[in-house]
Amino acid sequence: MKKIYILFSLLVLILITSSCSKIKKHNCERVIAGDINTGSLYSELVDFFGEPNERYFLSPDVNHNTYVWFDTNKGYDESLEIAKNKKVYYLAVVTNLNSSKVVYVQGKMHGYLTGDTNFKEIPLYV
Repeated sequence: MKKIYILFSLLVLILITSSCSKIKKHNCERVIAGDINTGSLYSELVDFFGEPNERYFLSPDVNHNTYVWFDTNKGYDESLEIAKNKKVYYLAVVTNLNSSKVVYVQGKMHGYLTGDTNFKEIPLYV
C-alpha cells in the first residue's frame, strides 16, 4: 500500500510540474539581450521554453525576426481572448538573422498581454 501511495504521489507531482508554463517573470528576466558574445542564444530559448507560439518575419528588415511565447501555449488571438478574463504573460524577443553567425537575442520585452501590445516595437540592444 505504501508503494502505491508513493507512486501515486510521484505521478501527481509529475502532472503538476509538467502542466506549468515556464513563461514566468523570473524565467523571462534571465533572457539577456546583447551582442553575439553576451546575448542569450535563440536555441537555448527553444530548448527551455519550447517552440515559440508566434513568429513575425520582419520585412523588408531581413536581418531580424521576432518570436513570442505565451504562458497559455496558444497563439496571439487565442491568448488575447483569454487575457480578457485572466492575466496572460508573454516573452517576445528579436533575434539577428545572419547565417554566418549564431542566432542570438538582440532585444526582448515581457509582461502581461494587453490589446495594445505591439511586438514590432521591441527595443534592440545597442
